[in-house]
Amino acid sequence: SLIKDDVVIIDRLRRPDGSYMTIEEYTDQTFQPYIDQYNSKQQRKDRQIQTGYCEWHRNRAIDISISLWLVKDFLFFLREKSVPEEAQALVQLGGVCLPTDLSLSPGQAQALVLRCRAALQETGRVEFGEGPLPALIRAFGGSPYLRQENLEAVLGELAELFYQLKNECRGHLSDRRLIAWMEEAFDGKAGGEAGFLPDLAARDPLFTGPDSRQ
Repeated sequence: SLIKDDVVIIDRLRRPDGSYMTIEEYTDQTFQPYIDQYNSKQQRKDRQIQTGYCEWHRNRAIDISISLWLVKDFLFFLREKSVPEEAQALVQLGGVCLPTDLSLSPGQAQALVLRCRAALQETGRVEFGEGPLPALIRAFGGSPYLRQENLEAVLGELAELFYQLKNECRGHLSDRRLIAWMEEAFDGKAGGEAGFLPDLAARDPLFTGPDSRQ
């Protein structure tokens, strides 16, 4: 990314002649290959992005009828990997992070990826990167309530609840902080019942307090 620990990486803005691009120029240059790929997959010209990314991003607020679907469509395109790729990564991660008596099969991993993608779209959220499943596997792998027979179901429910709770906390919690809260609540007051987490969150001031992103 352009920003790391709130410090702009100046070297990325330097042109071969020693001058510097603006942030907008850098952003347009970085996003253009993705825009080209996105446009190549659109059969309707009115669904293509006809400008640089920055201008498109500014103008999308003007024509809300177009922007509502186009923003979601394009941003999901940017983060999307194939289902088999994501599933294989989960299987490999499970082999490292899960206890020896727990494992994800390729079929289970693929089902989790599909369930997570459906939850993302249903909640109207967009995201970049790997999504919550790897972090959930790392965090919940040692839970005493996870068993081989409920592993896929519990992880799938937790992924759905992650997106639901992200909406409810209205940006007050980072992904890391939210998953840490979910793990503590799941193993504690919820007694291994993921369905209790929304009720616990509704009574927890952490979800309505000042911004606590970490």
